[in-house]
Amino acid sequence: MNKQANKETKEALKVLQNQSVIQSAEYWVQNAHEGGVVRGDLVALLIQNMAKKLTGTVPKPETPEKPKPEPTPEPTKPTKQPKPWSEIEKLAKAASVHIDIGFGGTGVLLKGGLLLTAKHVSKGRVSFRVKTYARDWLDATLVAEHPGIGKDAVDLALYKIGRPSAKLPFLPLSADSLVSGQKLLTVEAEYADWIVRTGELCQLSTKMQPWEFDCSVPVENGNSGGAAVNEYGDVIGIFVNVTSVGIQRGSIRESVPGGEAINLQHQAVSEWLAKWL
Repeated sequence: MNKQANKETKEALKVLQNQSVIQSAEYWVQNAHEGGVVRGDLVALLIQNMAKKLTGTVPKPETPEKPKPEPTPEPTKPTKQPKPWSEIEKLAKAASVHIDIGFGGTGVLLKGGLLLTAKHVSKGRVSFRVKTYARDWLDATLVAEHPGIGKDAVDLALYKIGRPSAKLPFLPLSADSLVSGQKLLTVEAEYADWIVRTGELCQLSTKMQPWEFDCSVPVENGNSGGAAVNEYGDVIGIFVNVTSVGIQRGSIRESVPGGEAINLQHQAVSEWLAKWL
């Protein structure tokens, strides 16, 4: 008597055939029973096809997303610290020059061998000589004079030092807002002496020339063209005029010697300077 697969096996074989795991159930009906013998290659093929079906139907476990690295925080910029006034005095003296025209005046050395002063000090000269605090004589050549604002003149002139040394001192321009009451320092570069004067910023802009500010620094005529330097050692203005300013002492307001300076952060001034700095 021919043995065949039992009923349960036959039903299972139909499922496998319907799912294309086997091409025909006949061979397995005849041989897949107790005591039957099946070919190893067909068994291997059956196993492979079952594995493919299982791989295609059983969902793969989701690969867990790798945690995103937290963004590296940007380094905190160190807070700008005021310099000791004794240090600022040394820096300002080293960067201030005596302009050897007429009764003389002062100028300040900027980065790149540039020299900024007042037009009424340089008097439109194409070139002139300057004396440094180190007692060196340097040649300066005109770069540009400020064209003015509307019909009003802006008392600034920019020069270039000829063949500047890499060690030539200079002061940086300030990027900080002007603050009423902040302490200021300036240097008058006389022919033989560099005189330091200090005071406070009083009025951020004058009525007649809004690009100028006034302060209680008791400047003299020789201070014209010199730098107004803040507590960081940066240049905020160029002195152009001697004046009197009102300051409050307790309940009393009194008039004291002072000066007017061009605000280098005023838009019409800073844009002009930016062409060469």
